[in-house]
Amino acid sequence: MKKSLFFVFMIVIIAYSCSKSDNTTPSVPPPVVIKLSSCDSIKQGFLKTTSDTIRLASCITISGCDSIRLGMLKPNTQDTLRLLTCIKISGCDSIRLGILEPTKVNSERLGCIVTTIGQWFQGGVLAYILQPGDPGYDPNVRHGLIAASKDHNSRISWCNFVNYYINTGATGTAIGAGLNNTNLFLKILGDSAFGAAGVAKAYNGGDYTDWFLPSKDELNKLYINKLKIGGFNVKEGDGYWSSSEITGLQFPSAWLQGFYNGNQVDQYKVWPTFVRFVRAF
Repeated sequence: MKKSLFFVFMIVIIAYSCSKSDNTTPSVPPPVVIKLSSCDSIKQGFLKTTSDTIRLASCITISGCDSIRLGMLKPNTQDTLRLLTCIKISGCDSIRLGILEPTKVNSERLGCIVTTIGQWFQGGVLAYILQPGDPGYDPNVRHGLIAASKDHNSRISWCNFVNYYINTGATGTAIGAGLNNTNLFLKILGDSAFGAAGVAKAYNGGDYTDWFLPSKDELNKLYINKLKIGGFNVKEGDGYWSSSEITGLQFPSAWLQGFYNGNQVDQYKVWPTFVRFVRAF
């Protein structure tokens, strides 16, 4: 009898256990809420844009070069030179940034092609690129004008009092006439003649020796691009000599252009004013 009761008791226990197992839902651990900082959000890839990086820059350590790449520092010459140790630049960039002088040796050695007005190029600053319709324009070969990086160190007359009444024949006004005007001046008045064309011919910036005084139209291109070229005197009443002589007037004159308003006027040859030399390429 006792064995029968024990057997029945065990069956009841087993049946209860099975029913309990079938009706019970397995327990699930509660979700874990993870709080990320803004910086961790970037590090783990949740935030990816430049604007996010810059906005959260206070909690991120970045190098000076990364500051330029991310737009926090402008890629100007000053910042680029200051952070030069972490930036790789080409030889031509070295000239554009002013690290290398735009001398004849450097320009020819590196063979740089410059297309932006105001950039350093072959001894000076790119001032003008010939356009269709300009004398000497070639669609297959780039030509133009290079300006000296600064004015001659003092005001100077077109020619001196001794020679002012002599007509040199340097009357060309078109683009491309400046070099011939300068050579005519020196041929008629001599290499030692004091005057704007004489000092232009003697200039050897960047070790180039083919500088000249710009013609009337060449000078006007410098005026148009004066802000990009830089360094001009733009005060009202001042001006720059061209190499273009004017004949038939009562007083021996040549063309002068004001860089305040661009006016081109005839001026008495002995008037002392500014000059900016150019060379062609």
